[in-house]
Amino acid sequence: MPARTPALAVDSQSVAEALERFVALTRWEVESRMQQTLARSRYGVTWLGLWNLMQRQGYIRVADLGRPAATSWAIHLGVIPGSPETERAPRPEA
Repeated sequence: MPARTPALAVDSQSVAEALERFVALTRWEVESRMQQTLARSRYGVTWLGLWNLMQRQGYIRVADLGRPAATSWAIHLGVIPGSPETERAPRPEA
């Protein structure tokens, strides 16, 4: 399993399907992904953050976070592509 799930397809149907699969993940599945990626990838820490949030708040599925939060996590983890508005802008030089 890759460390970061690439958002390969950019058509809206594929993005919607990828988001639905992500939203359906259980806390156990998030923990499994976190454990698989934690030692190998910087994205493992992001999976750890999602798992910690779900654990602390008692969420069973990613869907329990609510659609806006789940979508933000999906973009952050590379499950779906972000829109230009959601991409991190470069920091100005001080």
